[in-house]
Amino acid sequence: MNKDKYSLNEPTSNYTKLRQLDNYMTGHKGYIAGGVFKNIFNNENFKDVDIFFESERDYLEAVELFKKDDKYKSSYKNNKVTAYRNIETGVTVELIKHKFKSPLDMIDEFDFTITQFVCYKVDVHGEKNEFFGVDEVGYVEWKVAYHKKFFEHLHMKRLVIDQEMQNIILPVNTFNRMFRYARYGYFPCRETKAKIIEALRNVPSFSDEMLAMELYNGLD
Repeated sequence: MNKDKYSLNEPTSNYTKLRQLDNYMTGHKGYIAGGVFKNIFNNENFKDVDIFFESERDYLEAVELFKKDDKYKSSYKNNKVTAYRNIETGVTVELIKHKFKSPLDMIDEFDFTITQFVCYKVDVHGEKNEFFGVDEVGYVEWKVAYHKKFFEHLHMKRLVIDQEMQNIILPVNTFNRMFRYARYGYFPCRETKAKIIEALRNVPSFSDEMLAMELYNGLD
């Protein structure tokens, strides 16, 4: 992973539009990543929020949190996610359970730069107080990281894959998603088209079974 292509550890206070995600970030150790930020920065309504986790334990704790929260109602569950719908906002929170990674490692797997954006929490430990000789209470800061071309490509409505062709994990899934974004006016650059075509050529078998598997296991 090339960290140089990302803007890292910016405080969420730099982006007032992200305050609408506060309710979905509170009380658990998960982080929000993916396409919801495209909607937010385009001043569009969003229907769902994807929450990822670094460990299964964090995921299970979040499930219990949303299950007990009166503002949420169980929506659906499968091998990839457990989902709850916020009764007040109508937004569905999808707790992702099929893959556990750090925030930056997760968005590095996302195919297009306009989805490589993440909001996460950082524990800040208290510092030793020179007068009392004890550690002050630590706290949590909310940060964001994103591809350095995120805003440029979002404004231009360009679909760009900023990784080598051999690193495209699920090319059939990426190909399918390209058409979905086209419905919203986003189109791939020439280099991205070439990468997807070459990646598809290397798919061992274009069977229906493989197609279904890739579409199911992909990341939005």
